[in-house]
Amino acid sequence: MKTNSTRCWAALAMAALPVVAQAAQLDASTSASLLVGANRSVTDTTVDGAPAMVSRTTSLSLAQFDPTVGVLVSAGASLMPSTAVRVLSVTGSDGTASVDSVLTLGSSSVSGNLNLTGSGVSQDQSWNSLAISALSTLADYVGTGTVVGQVVTTLSAQRTSAAGAGTTATITTAGGTIGALSNYTAAVSYNYLQHANGSWASDVDNEFQSLNNLTTNATALSLFALPGTLGAAETTTLDLLSIGCTGECQAFDLNFSTFQDLVAGGQQTGTIAAVQGLGVGSYRSTYTFSLADDSAVGVASSQAANTLTLSVRTVVSAVPDAPALALMCFGGLALLGRRRR
Repeated sequence: MKTNSTRCWAALAMAALPVVAQAAQLDASTSASLLVGANRSVTDTTVDGAPAMVSRTTSLSLAQFDPTVGVLVSAGASLMPSTAVRVLSVTGSDGTASVDSVLTLGSSSVSGNLNLTGSGVSQDQSWNSLAISALSTLADYVGTGTVVGQVVTTLSAQRTSAAGAGTTATITTAGGTIGALSNYTAAVSYNYLQHANGSWASDVDNEFQSLNNLTTNATALSLFALPGTLGAAETTTLDLLSIGCTGECQAFDLNFSTFQDLVAGGQQTGTIAAVQGLGVGSYRSTYTFSLADDSAVGVASSQAANTLTLSVRTVVSAVPDAPALALMCFGGLALLGRRRR
């Protein structure tokens, strides 16, 4: 495979709209029952300062980011309560009750308190969230499968008074019936940019262009970076990595430079022409423009590539020499004189 002519020089300046990329968001979520069955209640019968605890591990399975959607830029995870009412109650001796969780997704984790009550307050139905603002090892989240994680939730009761038989912490419904702590949702939020897309047209996706009857005069070329369906601001920038040529490449002079970071809505221009001094005949070449998402943005495994094809042709016809041309002219004049008789 040959590259474009060695006489290629820098193309005309890149025309680009002043667009700043901003990520779109895509969420994957699953309901999470944190405390069920025997884990819904615990009693601390001692006054030794150590709480009584029960724990449960909830497995999570969340959809990965599909790379056909775009380029993954960042991701976060959360554990959030729904509007379903659940109450953390303290009964019996004076003391406190708490619910704490550790959210782990991939190689990232966060821990925190979901609810805490006691010290004169017998129940509380306000629940907290946990969040991992920036997940690590983002490549693990790219694919068409699932990413696994877990939530380890602990219900604790701590007795603070010697009076009575003990302090009991219980998860109940709004009506006071013991119930599961099932009002939580685990989610991962994917922040992404749509894929860059090169085209020979400014308004439609056109991956093939054919130019016939090229001359030695330069013909203008324009390569456009199309915005995605979400708009230019949510589309990553475009790189032109290389230009390959097959066919009679020596017959053409392509002046088009590779580039990086062409914003969506922008264009890169260049020219192509037939070279001087070609012999009689028909010449054809096919140029392949290899394009890709900006390699500096997002997870490499979510970046995509595409190609544009340029097919060119020129025809050089025979030009009669001077004696032959004179003979043709003389023959034409003689024929004209004969017709006039």
